[in-house]
Amino acid sequence: MKNQTIELHWLIWGVPIIMLLFAVLPLPYGYYQFLRLVVCGFSGFLAWTEFSKASRINPSAIVFFLIALLMNPIFTVEFTKAIWIVLNLITAAFFTWHKVASTPARP
Repeated sequence: MKNQTIELHWLIWGVPIIMLLFAVLPLPYGYYQFLRLVVCGFSGFLAWTEFSKASRINPSAIVFFLIALLMNPIFTVEFTKAIWIVLNLITAAFFTWHKVASTPARP
């Protein structure tokens, strides 16, 4: 049971990170629409998790909330491909940083 929890735990960050890194490639527009849905969902979940575990407003929660707003698939924000590449890489870096920062140190 513990291994399943660890695998699920990695998927929360791993799926958006991998999808964001693949987004630098020239892919069909449908991929980018699906990317918005996935990243918005995971960002919203992580924002909610960060808000609920802290007694005060956590900067990570605010960043995840802003990512969810930026990537939402309903009210889309239009940028050039070059700007989206930079934003996707920054977002992947933030997800990576958050995963590393939230992983407890092993003795």
